[in-house]
Amino acid sequence: DTLPATSTLELEGMVRTPSRQSVAGRTRVLVHPGVFYLGLKPMAWCGRVDAASTFKLATVTPGGDPLEGRPVRMEVYYRRWEEVSSPDSTGRRVWKWQPIVSLNEQRGIVSAREPLDFTFTPRLGGIYFVRAESQDSAGRAIISEAMTYVAGKGWFVWGSGDSDRVEVLSDRIRYEPGDDATIIPGRRTQTDV
Repeated sequence: DTLPATSTLELEGMVRTPSRQSVAGRTRVLVHPGVFYLGLKPMAWCGRVDAASTFKLATVTPGGDPLEGRPVRMEVYYRRWEEVSSPDSTGRRVWKWQPIVSLNEQRGIVSAREPLDFTFTPRLGGIYFVRAESQDSAGRAIISEAMTYVAGKGWFVWGSGDSDRVEVLSDRIRYEPGDDATIIPGRRTQTDV
């Protein structure tokens, strides 16, 4: 059988000798789901509508060596949120947010020794997921996904939950004095950027 992700399996055994003494042992084994990995990294966590959004794609062996010549299918998904109503157990209408995911773009590329740039241009503000998928020599699916937020004009919903907390995201982890920061709220928002 196949594992969906890299896993650590613990193996344990015990034998009994003819003199009735027990000998036991235990070990852990790292099991890889395929013979290579796809690494996918957004070059910016926050992008802008009509501006190129770039992700780096690396294909490596479990030992970290680059692997070239592997066909990889790249897919870009756009996720928007829609508010829908439905009756609760008492018949009263309640409103909930439901994600709607649509395939925005797909194309094939071939892996190289150096990480490749995969670029797309978002046309709407919201959340975009990039999915890289390939197969190893045994036919096992090798998949990696990463996401980016995109800011633009008008209304869009980043996602919603039942809490009163507002998630705030920035375009970088670290800033130097004088750097400009892009801050994006994580809930229903109208932006004019």
